[in-house]
Amino acid sequence: MRPPEVSYARSGDVAIAYQIVGTGPPDLVFVRGTTGDLLSTWEQPLLVRHVEGLAESARVLMLDKRGTGLSDRVREVQSIETTMDDVRAVMDAAASERAVLWTGSTSTGIGVLFAATYPERCAGLIVFDPQVKGTRSTDYPWAPTEEEWREELAAVRAGWGERGYLEDLARQRAPEVADDDDFRDWFVWHMRRSLSPGAALTASRAAMELDVQDILAAVRVPTLVIPHPARPGPSHYIAARIQGAELAELPPFRGIYTWADDEAHEAAMALTERFVAQLSGRIDSSTRPATASSPPSTGRRERLSPRRRSVTRSVRSISRSGPGCTPASAKSRTARSPASPCPSAPASRHSPRRERSWSRAP
Repeated sequence: MRPPEVSYARSGDVAIAYQIVGTGPPDLVFVRGTTGDLLSTWEQPLLVRHVEGLAESARVLMLDKRGTGLSDRVREVQSIETTMDDVRAVMDAAASERAVLWTGSTSTGIGVLFAATYPERCAGLIVFDPQVKGTRSTDYPWAPTEEEWREELAAVRAGWGERGYLEDLARQRAPEVADDDDFRDWFVWHMRRSLSPGAALTASRAAMELDVQDILAAVRVPTLVIPHPARPGPSHYIAARIQGAELAELPPFRGIYTWADDEAHEAAMALTERFVAQLSGRIDSSTRPATASSPPSTGRRERLSPRRRSVTRSVRSISRSGPGCTPASAKSRTARSPASPCPSAPASRHSPRRERSWSRAP
């Protein structure tokens, strides 16, 4: 299909490429993880359905972060403050006064910092499989160790851009579809166009240095946290530290991309549509779970797209049982820890060793 027109926003001296998909209000800024290339995005139907799914709820602003895709390259690791301001520059260029941010993975810090810095411009925050610290510490045991990062950086330095390396990466990240030759070929070229070898190394270092733990408490916008089912620990961590944050559930899937799995994709889109509808005042108390902190009814009924109604019924998307607590539908599978007001999954699911496989950059 023909991709949307590419425009550029100026963030200081750096040009940031972006596209607009769909119509609003509301607006939604889609900030991808480490990689991204606007043009080759539209060559992959599975990824296109994710973007178009978001556009069913809002006007989507999708950008290539500085150093990636069609945006200007950078030579050094950029501060999170600098990359966060690229979002503001794109919103200004697109005449977007206020938007929901949809992000996650290694870009979680951008969304968190933007929400804390510009609450008047951030209508809400949606984070999938969040990562708020790049290197493991005693209070954040899910990130790679310094030794693991040394190995990772060496592998990126030696292999990025080579077909064998990137095909192995495709099998790790999207095992659901990586056996398909066409998908692997697209993935290789998408990664190459997203990041040059030097840019991939810079992005990996930025992911290693990420740390926005201290900013979480400053976020005061409605926040929806969507854990990866295989590694819920980091999501519980962030939800417990953002006031009023809501936790959602997805069905199990193997890779790191919801759009590569049909059931996970539909569930993620249903969660997004419901959350945006609630923020926009298009949902009343008769169509969402009753909670103590739910806003007053507007008297208008929520209208979800027909293809997601059955998914929405089966996915209990929003719960305000308290910061960091899982939705009611998950409680039957979890046990409460005496030291915590929120349930914690069995040790085998929350083990840092099992959850360490989250999507390391790039």
